[in-house]
Amino acid sequence: MPSSEMRILVTGATGLIGCHATAQLVAAGHEVRAFVCDAPKLDRVLAPFGGPEGLGPKDVELAFGDLGDRTSLVRALEGCRGLLHCAGLFSPDLASAALLAETNVEGTRRVLEAGSAASLERIVYVSSILALFPPAGARMTADDRADRRCVSVARRSRSGCTADVRSRGGPDPERAGRRRRSV
Repeated sequence: MPSSEMRILVTGATGLIGCHATAQLVAAGHEVRAFVCDAPKLDRVLAPFGGPEGLGPKDVELAFGDLGDRTSLVRALEGCRGLLHCAGLFSPDLASAALLAETNVEGTRRVLEAGSAASLERIVYVSSILALFPPAGARMTADDRADRRCVSVARRSRSGCTADVRSRGGPDPERAGRRRRSV
């Protein structure tokens, strides 16, 4: 693997952002290891990418685990030079608050700690704007204001992630996400 290309662990590779990011990383020549708990779902979401045969097990290495399991995170990061953390849950249901906090705040904390301990060259944390600013209507449009107040459970849990990243000296994910950079 040339020095500009790297093995990258992608959490959340079965989600909307993660599957697109995985496809772009593979297209750019990187070796991708997807941290998943549902391999058949990964096959389904990657199938539309990569030509007639789609992306699949031949293109993406699988690492099975859970954001709640430090050991599986550490094992998944072995041999990686980069980490793209896309995993997270979204729900407007107040009954899901504890699960959202465990996944989005504590899970992100475990991912960042494992990545830091692995002395990776790059750690990137991303989230969908929908997690922080759900649309006013059934769909988000260009007219929706992203700066309006939102009291959703998902926003509170993702805001906890942002605060944790900031407290570790990392960039503000909400501001950093506004700058576009190529993969």
